[in-house]
Amino acid sequence: METTGQIIGFAASIFLFLLAYKFFAKEKHPTSALLALMGVIVLFCSFPWFQGFLKTWVNSNINSKLVALGKQVNDVQTATTEMHGQLANHQTQIDKHQKELDDVQVKVRNAQSDVLNQQTNIAQQYQQISNVQSDLATAQTNIEKQEKKIEDVEFLVDNLFAKTVEDKFSGTDTNRVTYMKMENDIYNVAIKLQFAPIKGSIQVIVGGGIPQTSYYDALIYKNVIFYSLHGYDIKNISFSIHYVRDTRETNLVNNVEILDAHNVSCDGVLVHIGIF
Repeated sequence: METTGQIIGFAASIFLFLLAYKFFAKEKHPTSALLALMGVIVLFCSFPWFQGFLKTWVNSNINSKLVALGKQVNDVQTATTEMHGQLANHQTQIDKHQKELDDVQVKVRNAQSDVLNQQTNIAQQYQQISNVQSDLATAQTNIEKQEKKIEDVEFLVDNLFAKTVEDKFSGTDTNRVTYMKMENDIYNVAIKLQFAPIKGSIQVIVGGGIPQTSYYDALIYKNVIFYSLHGYDIKNISFSIHYVRDTRETNLVNNVEILDAHNVSCDGVLVHIGIF
C-alpha cells in the first residue's frame, strides 16, 4: 500500500515538473514556479521519512494547539465560574441592600406616622392651652368684676353714713322737677338731685295726700332719677329724698327735658327710659 502511494506520488510530481517546464518554455514563469513548487511538495510527500516527519510535526503542533485551546477553554470556564460567583454575590448584596431599603422605608413611614401623631397631639395641647387661656381670661374678668363690686361695697360702706344726703323740695320746683302728664292722672317725673346718688341707696318719700315711701333702684342717669306718680297732684306734693352721695361722679346734669313717654334730654344727651 505504501509502495503504491509512492509510485502515484512520483508520477504526480513528474507530471507537475513537465507542466512547469512547458509553462517555463512559454515564459509563464509564475505559473511554472508554482507548478514546480507543487511537484517538489508532492515528491517529498511520497517519501516515507518525510511523511513521518510531517505526521510528527502535525501531531506536535495540533496537540500543543489543542492543549493551549483546552487551557483557554478551562480559563474561560474558570472566568465564567468566577463571573457567575461574582454575579451571585452581587445579586446577594443587591437583595441585602433591597431588604435594607425596605427596612428604611418602613422606618421612614413609622417616623412619618409618629410625626403626624405628634402634630395631632401638639394641636390638641394647643387647643387645651387656648381653652385654659380663655378660662383664665374669663376668670380674670370675673375677678375684676368682683373686685369692682367689692370696691363699690367698700365705697358704699365708707360713705353710707358720712355722705348721706337729704334733698327736700316741692313738686312745683321747676329747677328740680320736670314732668309730663300722661293719661289716667299719671305723671312721668324727672327729678334732678343735688348730687349723684349711689344706686340702691335712694329712699323717696312723696308727701301730699297719702305719703308714699319707696326705695329706688333703677332709672338713674348721673344725678337725675326718673319716677312715675299715680293719683297725685304734682302741684300739691313735696319730695324728701335720702341717698348716699357718689363722690366719684362729678359731671352733673343741669338741664332736663322730657321729650316723650320714653325719652329724656339731659344736657342735650338723649336718654332712653323705656318705662318710667
